[in-house]
Amino acid sequence: MSEKVVKISPVTESKDRSVQVWLKEACYVTREVLCPVRTHYHDNGKEVKVIEYAMPIDIIERDKHTQPRKQGKDQRKVASIADSFISQGQDEGVCVELVHQKDGTYKIYVRWGSHRLEATELLKLRNDQIKGLPVGYIWVNIYRYQRSELRKLQSIENNLSKPKQMASEADNLATLEAEAASGNLDIYEDGNLIKFADMCEDLQREQLEKYIVDYMPAYNQGKKKSALITKFYDVATNPYKSDTLSKREAIEYFNIHNAMGLKFTVSTAKIPVVTDKDGVRHKLLITTQNIHKGAQLQSTMNQRLSNDFDKVHCVMTLDRSMLKDSATMKTSRKEGKSAYETWHKNASKVKVVDHIYFPPQSDPEKKSAKANCKPWVDKHDYK
Repeated sequence: MSEKVVKISPVTESKDRSVQVWLKEACYVTREVLCPVRTHYHDNGKEVKVIEYAMPIDIIERDKHTQPRKQGKDQRKVASIADSFISQGQDEGVCVELVHQKDGTYKIYVRWGSHRLEATELLKLRNDQIKGLPVGYIWVNIYRYQRSELRKLQSIENNLSKPKQMASEADNLATLEAEAASGNLDIYEDGNLIKFADMCEDLQREQLEKYIVDYMPAYNQGKKKSALITKFYDVATNPYKSDTLSKREAIEYFNIHNAMGLKFTVSTAKIPVVTDKDGVRHKLLITTQNIHKGAQLQSTMNQRLSNDFDKVHCVMTLDRSMLKDSATMKTSRKEGKSAYETWHKNASKVKVVDHIYFPPQSDPEKKSAKANCKPWVDKHDYK
């Protein structure tokens, strides 16, 4: 296999001078690369190349239009991407949209490439970097299409075979449901609008098939395409769109929502102990799996016996396998909570964890937390 050649060039002027000047000030270097997402989207036999900018990840934000995942980001895949970035570099940039602000600056929101962005955030936490870039920088390209086309482009990117987590059946079903609800599967016939919901099933299936062929390349062949359409009609819509939380995100959430005003450092691999105004030393644990599967408690128990801290707080998040629906999430949290009880009674013989916190991870949980000013789905104090 021949080595991929990337042309590095200085920043050049564009027609939109204000955007270009701002990009010039914010970016480290630029390059021109092939974009498989836009190439597939235009589907005219021509390769589409884009200018990409090396930008600091600290100025890139997420919002409601950021690429959705029905069951969140795969943290194991994030770690794998981070390792490949160190040795191989980043072939494709994250797509971002620039939103103009009143003060003349721009906010940058990620549109697709969440796994790659999270991987770069992980590298920064470890003081590592993408090959060829400074610590904390990532390659990005700029979204320049109408907002109505965004979900189509995100769907293409989800389904292309890249070193990331490809779209699952649940992701693609969620996209089809959203597109049907938004009107993007409606058609005009003889000047009259025919809504997807009012179509006969044959016409609905025809519209679904067209969308899958155009925007879901991983599912546009034979049986997979037919199975996805069948599942669209068979499965009840699951409202529990949910997301995993990285260690960094979990620390930030705890910093904002703990009632004691504790602030733990995010930028180091090992979370330092924090001493409050009364001299009490607090340790923070972040786990994304049932605690009895790892050695984290054993290490914490040894530190407790060595009197390295006074209180231990544990934020337990659910991984992808636990985010199927509300019942699975509830059961997983209950099992996680009881695992500590079992450890305290049968293994450590001393209390290792003082408090456990479960942050909201599904859309309904997040809405409830905001509406009721209750930041934790559950919180338990061990006696």
